[in-house]
Amino acid sequence: MVKKFTDLKGKASRSGPERFKYVDGVNRYRIVSPVVPGYKYWLKAQDGTPIPFDCLTFDRDKEQFVNTKPDPVRKYFPDKKCSWAYSSFVIDRSDNKLKLIDHKKKLFEQVLMLANKLGDPTDPETGWDVVAERVKTGPKAYNVEYTLSQLDCKDSQGPLTEAEKKMLEEEMPDIEEFLKVPSAEDQEAFIKSKVLGEEDEASDPEIEKEFESDDL
Repeated sequence: MVKKFTDLKGKASRSGPERFKYVDGVNRYRIVSPVVPGYKYWLKAQDGTPIPFDCLTFDRDKEQFVNTKPDPVRKYFPDKKCSWAYSSFVIDRSDNKLKLIDHKKKLFEQVLMLANKLGDPTDPETGWDVVAERVKTGPKAYNVEYTLSQLDCKDSQGPLTEAEKKMLEEEMPDIEEFLKVPSAEDQEAFIKSKVLGEEDEASDPEIEKEFESDDL
């Protein structure tokens, strides 16, 4: 279907929940899916747009690196290092919408410690909200600190509402499928085409969808 000019978005988008945006001050959300472990590289496309690439040597199930697996990113960019990237679906308490969150490592470590006392935060009956304050500590984008409010987390403990359960049933995709890791061949083809700028007449549109995001 050809769209009218006024209906165009001007960019590709990925279907599914929007991303959770951390804000200065209090952030509150309920984790409602399994947490998918991962490590990612960041490369720039030909137009300068930053694009995340899964580190394929990281085994999600074992949460460890398996160096016998192929790593297309390191093949072309041997000095690149991957960074911690764990994700899950959450209910954002600011608007009660289902969203995909990229967890912050130090905050997530605090959540894991509190889970030893309060139990699994993702349990639909006995789970609890993550309540944390975000404070800027300097001028750089990474100069931020997250502090978990254990008392507020404990006070939020309890079952999801029937409306929330219905929303998850109707709107939440399978997170493993939603965050599916591409094959080494697909990732390498994408790097050649979009990062290095090499022409690939056999480029598959389905491969590109694995890397598209309206949040980049």
